[in-house]
Amino acid sequence: MTGAGAGARTARLLRLVIAAELLGLLVFGIWTVARFPMWALVDEGAHYAYVQQIAEHLQLPVLGRTYASQAVLAITHHADVARYHVDPATQGLGGLSYEAFQPPLYYVVAAPVFAAVPGYVAKVYALRAFGLLLLLAAVWLSWRLCVAVLGTRWRYGLALVLAVLVMPGVLVRSVTVSNEALTLPVALAFVLVAWHAMERPTTRRVLAAGALLGACLLTQVLLLALVPVYLVLLWHHVRAEPSRATDPRTLAVALLPALLVAPWIGFNLAEYHALTADSLAVTLQTPVVNPHHVHYGLHQLPLKTTDALWHVLLPQEWFPGATPGAPGHPLVYWVDDATSVVLFPALAVAMVAAGRRLLTGRAALLVLPYLTVTVLLWIITFGQQWDVMLGRYAYFALPGWVLFGALALARGGSWRLVAASATALAGVVLACWAVLAPSLL
Repeated sequence: MTGAGAGARTARLLRLVIAAELLGLLVFGIWTVARFPMWALVDEGAHYAYVQQIAEHLQLPVLGRTYASQAVLAITHHADVARYHVDPATQGLGGLSYEAFQPPLYYVVAAPVFAAVPGYVAKVYALRAFGLLLLLAAVWLSWRLCVAVLGTRWRYGLALVLAVLVMPGVLVRSVTVSNEALTLPVALAFVLVAWHAMERPTTRRVLAAGALLGACLLTQVLLLALVPVYLVLLWHHVRAEPSRATDPRTLAVALLPALLVAPWIGFNLAEYHALTADSLAVTLQTPVVNPHHVHYGLHQLPLKTTDALWHVLLPQEWFPGATPGAPGHPLVYWVDDATSVVLFPALAVAMVAAGRRLLTGRAALLVLPYLTVTVLLWIITFGQQWDVMLGRYAYFALPGWVLFGALALARGGSWRLVAASATALAGVVLACWAVLAPSLL
């Protein structure tokens, strides 16, 4: 077969793969909105309570003092919302709005959706549908990023990125109610703008990147992992025109993310006498999440990274033993293990083999967030003794990671390897959905 013929065949294959991924994302996204158990195991009720507090009282909840609403408690106990009443103070951690330590942006943005729909159960579905819309926005931003990075070969990267977005773990966390629904689109928007700003570092573009970084920090604290990208961008901005180093506008741009976050920091200082309420959250949640006060030592770091952080295929609800009704299939768990090996150590080897030029160039913006969030999770788990070594906390960095992986695999013109990898990963992910669907639908 001629090179042109092989190229056309690969292009058709990639179009088919992308179409299948988009269809899978829509079908299983709608299923998650309508049929996923309520509440989702990963604190969906507490995130809903945060949105409700803003929508109904126009104020942020205060950790340790704001209780969950009767509606949240009724749904938790599968009771009639109109007739159920219990003293939330008797419900332990579940009676509190215990996600109140989170930055407020997602909850503020979701509050109008909550307010627009009548009925407290219907509001859950509305907020999940909003999460699906945010995931679709992440798909569009992924496409724009792939075009920016790969040009006419964007389909190679998009096929890989969509395989990540349609993973059950990523899709479920993006659709069910939580601030993680916003982390993917806001982080992708920041990286996309930062990429264009590195290409042509105008003050307006760097300012836009700073505004988006501020939005990221107001969405989830772990998006601090994006700060090094912004620092690289600022350095490149000044290097492109040294006179900017003494320009007051450069200082204003550099401080913009901090200025945007300042009102929330001020709220924390007033209520908790600290920059964040994370320490109080640890105190409140430890009796539930670590009742035996297990100490996490550095000798556990390799195993926790490989056995927890790298497992990104399945949502936490479907981990073995997580919930009594969780679907179980030995083959799927084996595939989860294999996927973690392919996506992380194997892909990392390909990245290193790609050479110093790729690792130190503009493409490093894509991989830096995943490396940085990994270090942050190590610090929190082993330094603060709060176990956050879970793959879901790094979902926002996965699109950039696999897109950088596509560049690494294609080094030297091996685009067919990228297409084969994307096709295989998409097939595995969609097959997992197909295997699990009979026990879910």
